[in-house]
Amino acid sequence: MAVALTVVDQHADNKGRITTIATVVFTGSYPAGGEVFDWDAIVPGGQQPIWVELQGNAGYSYEYEYATMKIMVKQAGAVISLPEAPIPTATYPAAVLADVVRALAITKVV
Repeated sequence: MAVALTVVDQHADNKGRITTIATVVFTGSYPAGGEVFDWDAIVPGGQQPIWVELQGNAGYSYEYEYATMKIMVKQAGAVISLPEAPIPTATYPAAVLADVVRALAITKVV
């Protein structure tokens, strides 16, 4: 149950926004309710982002839940019409552990 974040690129614009691109690496087990995303590690002041996009290549989807500040890892439904469901609370699947996940976050500086 851990997420390691590595900043790849970060810059501020003249409108008070910080754009951050980071690599996200999952280890251990997926906790109930999702992984805590530690903004203090990558965004100055640890401010909550106003927009987050997570993308990987392993066939899983990664979603940021703004209300809980957690990353949800989801797998596609067995039938196309079924919604994606969070992965079980257990050791991460090997595909997630090996996935190269990128996070793009935009934070408004106050």
